[in-house]
Amino acid sequence: MPQLLVIAGGVLALALSAPSSYSAEKTSVKDRLIALRDRVKAIAEGKETVELTDADRIRIPTGLSDNDKMIFKALADFGQTVNDADLEAVAAFAVSKEGAGIRWGLAQLLVDRGRYDAAARAAIFDLVAKPKDREYRLWKWWETSFSDRKNYKELSRSFCDALLRQFDIGDAGTKVAIAEVFGKGANEARLPLQKFKDAVQYDRRPEPKSEHKGQNTATPANNSQPQGSASRNQPGG
Repeated sequence: MPQLLVIAGGVLALALSAPSSYSAEKTSVKDRLIALRDRVKAIAEGKETVELTDADRIRIPTGLSDNDKMIFKALADFGQTVNDADLEAVAAFAVSKEGAGIRWGLAQLLVDRGRYDAAARAAIFDLVAKPKDREYRLWKWWETSFSDRKNYKELSRSFCDALLRQFDIGDAGTKVAIAEVFGKGANEARLPLQKFKDAVQYDRRPEPKSEHKGQNTATPANNSQPQGSASRNQPGG
């Protein structure tokens, strides 16, 4: 599966953050999410194609395969149908077993709609389940998704604040995952929140830093390393 939603650049992000007049009263949010998950899977497997306009190609980040660009388009189309009242269901689906295939794309959507805590929960849920390369996968997804935004620093700070709130209330596994995201380990994971912030020098790091910026290996749905020509995994892939 691809690595959900790494849309970089404000124009395409608007497609995720601004609902259209689409009417879906007769279809539950969960049913629409399941349909999105199945559509993304079909695109990743080459069983479905999505027409991309010249405008779409300009808005989607460079360095992605045509297949991954189609996934971005599908996710953006879905974002236009999501109203604020739907976001609680989106957040719940993102941390469900059913939502694994599009978890990172939903995290992107939640960030775009200002639901930082829900986005952080989705990301950490995946990183707890899939511990390999946690730090790299999270920040690669984040940079690919948001580094072109004019408000990148503000977005990054808000998301990092949400990660720390999850650290504060999380169980041991959550704390270790977040400690690794900030370049630390099990010892720091045992610290109370303020001491952990001191250990990672949080007040001196207003935005994520990564050695991998510019190496676009993330895909729109599930954030992982490439698993063949058709798809990549999520930051938790």
